[in-house]
Amino acid sequence: MVRALIKRGSVCDGVIGVLKDRLGADAVCMVDLGEVHGTAALAEAEVVIGTLPKEAIGDAPKLRWLQMGSAGVNSWIPHVPEGVILTSAVGVYDEAMADHVFGLLLGLTRRIGEAQDRQREGRWRGAEGCLELAGMTMGIMGYGSIGRSVARRARAFGMRVVGLRRRPEPDALAEAVYGMEELDAFLARSEVLVVILPGTDHTRGKLDERALGLLPESALIVNVGRGSTIRTDALVAMLASGRVGGAGLDVTDPEPLPEGHALWTTPNTLITAHYGGQSQSYPERFGELVAHNLDCFLSGRVEAMRNRVDRVWGY
Repeated sequence: MVRALIKRGSVCDGVIGVLKDRLGADAVCMVDLGEVHGTAALAEAEVVIGTLPKEAIGDAPKLRWLQMGSAGVNSWIPHVPEGVILTSAVGVYDEAMADHVFGLLLGLTRRIGEAQDRQREGRWRGAEGCLELAGMTMGIMGYGSIGRSVARRARAFGMRVVGLRRRPEPDALAEAVYGMEELDAFLARSEVLVVILPGTDHTRGKLDERALGLLPESALIVNVGRGSTIRTDALVAMLASGRVGGAGLDVTDPEPLPEGHALWTTPNTLITAHYGGQSQSYPERFGELVAHNLDCFLSGRVEAMRNRVDRVWGY
């Protein structure tokens, strides 16, 4: 009998029934994964559904498959033994993340943050410097499933789209899809730069002062990937000078952003606390992913499991 642990909480409501149906009620244990370290339940678990703390993985000697609840899992890779299948939640967050990109972007272009400040002050005052998106070129750095969801919305706004990905291939939504070796040409076209890259050794610091300087004058940046992709000091300097026209950040480096950090008061900056993937649809989408992967796992078709993580590239 395959024994499974699943994270306790509403986000896994769409999963618990699937596990009990496939494995039997006695084989499934709902736990607080943050407190499972050293428990007998973890020691017996062959399957864990949810974000298992790194320090607890060593207490799961029978673990055969870890289905993470997040899309970015690169920092877990060194802790997961060879032979244990590691799968991410890529695809589950696409629509919510794409919505969040445009929430941040419209907040910048329509000066929504300034309007909220005026509302709190009880002052009726217009805004200067509003922008329209139609006709602008959006560069999507990390042109995967989330990137394509962003591209669909960009096209609806009348924007042109170019993409950047490790393995470029033509896409109907984009005028061009560049490879990573073509980063400079990609950045030069990106009036709005959307960053959706995972946080890996390959992406850390990719957008430094030199790279940011290749963007068109007063370009806008939205980062919903990982904060480590952008050199924070370079971004702050370019926002303060106006070289970069604005930034919408759902992720930062460092994260959480500490009190008193320069980003909090940098002009033309909107910050949300890394919740871009949250939505009411998460439990259903995550449940569908787990059901598919569980069926593949139990039938021995592990090669057909979705979102198996490449240990070299980190996603």
